[in-house]
Amino acid sequence: MVVEALCGTMAYSNNSTSKLYRVLRDDENPETDGLTAKNPQATKSLIQHVLDGSWTPGSQFISCSNNEQSAIDFGMKKAGNAPFKIAELDRNAIENDPNIRVSDVSDGTSFEYEKDKNFSREQCEKANNFARIFGEVCLEGHVPAEYVRSVTPYPGGMN
Repeated sequence: MVVEALCGTMAYSNNSTSKLYRVLRDDENPETDGLTAKNPQATKSLIQHVLDGSWTPGSQFISCSNNEQSAIDFGMKKAGNAPFKIAELDRNAIENDPNIRVSDVSDGTSFEYEKDKNFSREQCEKANNFARIFGEVCLEGHVPAEYVRSVTPYPGGMN
């Protein structure tokens, strides 16, 4: 599977896990609705999404992690003392769905300053570090509810 990084080189997903993990927003109910990006019509670059997330003005990407512990760590960072939920997704089904584009940047080498001067060296390094630490895998397209294996609640104050 080819994965495109908009600030860097082409990379290939070699992750052997068949699961992805998504820290859910309060307004997401993936077991019935599936998952949709905050702004599916956005044109945010992949590096900009990794740097900023979908906070403003929203993104066409759905951020996931290829590692459950990384997702838990991100959930704790994002939620603070509030409870949060993590959805476990069927990565194989997602990767085989022609309506979903998968960008696996989790190896931390996808963004290279020399390939795209629109972002500083520091921004590319920051994006690579974040992607590596949290096992970042970005999805574009609607993820149907049948690809959601489970949703697990986590209590707040786990720090």
